[in-house]
Amino acid sequence: MDSSSADILLHSLSDASRRQLVRLLAETPLTVGEIVDVLGLPQSTVSRHLKTLRSTGLLVDRRNGKRVHIGLVEPTGDGNNDLVGLLNSWLR
Repeated sequence: MDSSSADILLHSLSDASRRQLVRLLAETPLTVGEIVDVLGLPQSTVSRHLKTLRSTGLLVDRRNGKRVHIGLVEPTGDGNNDLVGLLNSWLR
């Protein structure tokens, strides 16, 4: 991960709502509707935060029928995305 990518990742976690969202997703993958219910934020706000976090490579979408569950990417342990893996381990 180059320094620009690391800066983007760390900047994305500077927002308290996004940190809360990531901590929530570290426990279990959820749908957007479930995240809205748990956090009590408007759907548009949750979607905007998810878009920001997706751009960092920290989140992954898993389709289950018509539903999309959003979770943290699994750490690879192969040296790629070390910062993402480190954050994942720390959040879990």
